[in-house]
Amino acid sequence: MRAILAVFALLIVSGAAYWALQSDGPAIAPPSNSPDGTKELRHANADPAQAERDQLLAPPKPELTPPPSNDSQTQQNEAVVPAPQATVVLTVRDVVTRQPIDTFRWRFVQPRALARGESTSSVAELVLPRRAIGDLMVEADGMQPFTKKQLVLPAENDPTLLVDVFLTPSATAAGIKLIVKRLDNQPVAHVRVDAFEINAGTRDTAWQLGQPLWARRTAAADGIYELPPLPPGEYGILLVATSSEGTLLPLQPFRRTFVLNGSNGFLEDVPLEEACALQLQLLKSNSQPFDPKIHGNVTVSLNPVGETGLQRKWTTARQPDASGKVTGTISEANRVPGPGLIWLDEPIAPGAYLLEIFIDGDARVSQTLLLRSNERQLETIYVR
Repeated sequence: MRAILAVFALLIVSGAAYWALQSDGPAIAPPSNSPDGTKELRHANADPAQAERDQLLAPPKPELTPPPSNDSQTQQNEAVVPAPQATVVLTVRDVVTRQPIDTFRWRFVQPRALARGESTSSVAELVLPRRAIGDLMVEADGMQPFTKKQLVLPAENDPTLLVDVFLTPSATAAGIKLIVKRLDNQPVAHVRVDAFEINAGTRDTAWQLGQPLWARRTAAADGIYELPPLPPGEYGILLVATSSEGTLLPLQPFRRTFVLNGSNGFLEDVPLEEACALQLQLLKSNSQPFDPKIHGNVTVSLNPVGETGLQRKWTTARQPDASGKVTGTISEANRVPGPGLIWLDEPIAPGAYLLEIFIDGDARVSQTLLLRSNERQLETIYVR
């Protein structure tokens, strides 16, 4: 009986000890590959040193890089291809106001090609073939067309060609208005204008050699000259550039005929090219001034070498009056108008010319002159 009681007591003590161990002992961590992914929980309850070793031995997480987009590839391709360079830069302005013209049309015409375009800015960059040769045309509403013939475009390594275009407004008022300038578009501030009446007998001849209706010197800082009103009819206008003192400048003259009916008008853009303003100091063999009045009929001709028959007007200062004052000039066609210094009434293009002076039909001078551009050239001529 006592043995049975001892065994029973031993069983009770063993059960209590087992229960105590189950209640107070540490939790057993699930395996690391458990489905619930509680690896962090195991690290928290396990040995700290073991947890640190597990972190060091864990493989690094791969970094995900997004694939390149089509937009970035397109930008790279576009950056590789350079934009075409402008061959010509056009700047278009009004010749009267000098203000920009913001809307215009342009064409570049070659024998077998045509390029054209429109611009909404006064400055346009044109991409045209290098080394090309053609006619550049510019048009704008209310303006006269502009054409630059046989424009040569730059070569491959040459800089961009800059072209300044000045357009002339279409005439709307009656009369004649002239916009006079040099080829670099600088205004000509002093001019002399001669007006000639044209009729059937003078229309096809050298009307500028005759007697003008009037001849006036005038000035305009902007180079814009409005001629005095003229009654209906046909007129020849001769304009030459002068200094403020009235001497000729070495610029070629402007000559044109106009038909006025009382209500129509003309607005002319007048670019003057460089020329030679020739003066002749005529002397006798003893170096005294040559006076044509004491030698009879004295004629003079000046023709480009190889040509004949051109008629020209020569001018000289009038002889002093009784008080010694010199007033005005005298001009004659194809004749020596007076003693001493004479000059061509119109400057002429530079080049080689043959000067001939005749006295009563007998040649006294036959001399070649090389006339220079943009110069008031004085030549001393001895008349035998």
